[in-house]
Amino acid sequence: MSLFDALNTAVAGLSAQEGAMGNISDNIANAQTIGYKAIGTEFDSLVEYNGAFQEPGSVSIHSVYYTDVAGTLTSSQESTSLAVNGNGFFIVKGAPTTASTAGDTFNSSDYYTRRGDFTVNADGYLVNGAGYFLEGYPVNSATGLTSSSTLQALQIPQGISAPNPTSEITLAGDLPSITTPPASGYITQAPVTTTVYDGLGNPQTVTTQFQETAGGGTIKVGGTSTTESGTVYTAQITSGSPPTTTTLRLEFSNGPGGGSPPNSQPYGTLEAVYKQTNPLGSAPPTCTLIAGATSGGVGGQAANVGLSFKYNGVNQNISLKLGNIGVATNGLNAYAPSDGSPAIDITTNSQDGYGQGQVAGVSIDGNGYLNLSFSNGQTQKVAQLALAQFAATNQLQSLDGSTFGATEASGPANVNLPGQNGNGAIAPGELEQSNVSLSSQLTSLITAQQVYTSNARVISTADQMLQTLTQTIQG
Repeated sequence: MSLFDALNTAVAGLSAQEGAMGNISDNIANAQTIGYKAIGTEFDSLVEYNGAFQEPGSVSIHSVYYTDVAGTLTSSQESTSLAVNGNGFFIVKGAPTTASTAGDTFNSSDYYTRRGDFTVNADGYLVNGAGYFLEGYPVNSATGLTSSSTLQALQIPQGISAPNPTSEITLAGDLPSITTPPASGYITQAPVTTTVYDGLGNPQTVTTQFQETAGGGTIKVGGTSTTESGTVYTAQITSGSPPTTTTLRLEFSNGPGGGSPPNSQPYGTLEAVYKQTNPLGSAPPTCTLIAGATSGGVGGQAANVGLSFKYNGVNQNISLKLGNIGVATNGLNAYAPSDGSPAIDITTNSQDGYGQGQVAGVSIDGNGYLNLSFSNGQTQKVAQLALAQFAATNQLQSLDGSTFGATEASGPANVNLPGQNGNGAIAPGELEQSNVSLSSQLTSLITAQQVYTSNARVISTADQMLQTLTQTIQG
């Protein structure tokens, strides 16, 4: 072994530590970079063996990627922030190569990242802090099924949520009853107001005026006189332009089983519903039986009344659902007030329509569905993101922005939906931090410094030995 060999080996040692220092500095600089994966350094000895004597060799280094080590998940205030809880990478594309009103064109190359700080840009795309565009599959708006055919950059549609005209109104609650109400009615109750929506999505008002009447009266049903029994209420339902009123007569049983609002006693269940065909106050009322035992029904029969109102010149049919005959757990019941202050207690006043809506919010759930929320209260799934796995994750090529590319050594991407075939779930509102351990990096930094100094010491010592040899020759 010559002094020149020692010098060469020491110089290689310096070069190796410089490479290690580069990786350490990258790691420390990116300790707070979202989705960053640490890079380690491994050293390889280079030796030559010549018979019984080992010739001085050298050292080389290569980088080790810890791409498969997850970072800590932390909460984010952004609804489109994402992390992968388990295996898998978000699939992303670079910025569009061309942009036009007909649609943007992206490069065909896919990239992979755990950086999930996605936000919606001016064109409606989900883009992370490094400028990469999130990819996924479209969802069929009619079926709600994911079309897992071609990945595409996810873009928020700028359309509207179409209106849905009301087809059903549901009323449930308790109506007060007394033992012997006067013929003119016991108390004038405030009308119940329901907001419905017409075919254009405009709000319309339906009012229902309940009024208790004297029981035991006679009504005509199909030309036959019938005596009303139990507690009797009229309900006048008005809406439309011009206003149209439908009058109902409701009979409740005289017995336990009704509702129990505050300061009340149980009373009776709905037993019959009639539609009055002549004006309210006519004697006798002429009626059509809608629901009740005498109509051939039995307990539990649905008390649904067909209504029709004209909005914007178009008739709109609405079904008024009042519960089930003889069933106290839903719909309308009667109760006996015990505090002398009877009042209607409507617990359910709902309808199934809604007006036109604009996009009001964007979110992504644990299954990777991209959901839009609209100003009319509706939600819609428009896409589902996908995740990619690799046979050799640590062999991916590291790129800018905590992003990776597939290589021959890593194998091709195995793309599946979140939670399928080994993929992790999506953690909405979370971000994966860098997997760098600062304590480990600082320890490695100290070690690299000491080894670098030692290699420099070898060079200094070899230089002194050469000078001594030179002086000996010259002397």
